[in-house]
Amino acid sequence: MTERPKIAPESGHGLERVIFFSDAVIAIALTLLAIELPVPSGDEWVHQLQEYLGSDYVAFLISFAVIATLWFNHHRMFQQIARLTYGMIWLNILGLFTIVLMPFATKILTGLGDLPAGPIFYSGVMVLWAVVWILMVLTATRQKLWSEDAPATAPGNMIFGASALLVAFGLSIPIAFVNSDWATFFWISAWPISSVGMRIRRSRLERASAQ
Repeated sequence: MTERPKIAPESGHGLERVIFFSDAVIAIALTLLAIELPVPSGDEWVHQLQEYLGSDYVAFLISFAVIATLWFNHHRMFQQIARLTYGMIWLNILGLFTIVLMPFATKILTGLGDLPAGPIFYSGVMVLWAVVWILMVLTATRQKLWSEDAPATAPGNMIFGASALLVAFGLSIPIAFVNSDWATFFWISAWPISSVGMRIRRSRLERASAQ
C-alpha cells in the first residue's frame, strides 16, 4: 500500500486560486467595514456626526488601515511563494479567518464604549493574526516554498514586522484593563516600532554583508 505523501506542492493554477480566493475574502472584509458605519439621521444629525467622528469613524479608519496593511503583507509574501502545501493552505485560511473577524471586532470596539472587552478582543484578533503569519513564514522556510528569486532576508523581515504587531497589540491587552483609550492609542506604536526596527535591521544586514 502506497503511503500518502505529507507534502503535496501546489503551484501554477492551484497557487493562483489561493491568491484570488484570499484577495476576495480580504475585499469582502473591507466592504463589511463600510457597511457597518452608522449614518446620522433626524434633527440631531450634527451632534450624532460629532459622536461618530470620535468613535465609529475613527475605528473604521484604524481597521481599514490594518486590513489594508495585512493585505499588502499577504501580497508581498505570495509574490515570493513558488508553491504551496496543505499545511500552508490551512494556515492561510486561518489567517483569513482573523481578517474576516476584523469588522466584528471593530463593531465590538465601538459598541462596548469604555469597557476593556472591546480593545481586548480587537487586540486578541491581531495577536492571533501575527502568530499565524509567523507560522506561515516559518512553514514556507522549512518546506522550501520560496521562489528562487526571493531575497534571503525576506523571511526574517516578515517575521520582524509581524513581531512588532504582536508586541504592540499584545501589550495593549493589560493596558486596556487600566484605560481602554490608552490601549487604542498604543496600537499606533506598532507602525513606528516596525518602521524604526526595520531600518535598524536593514542597516545591520548591510554592514554585515559589507564585511
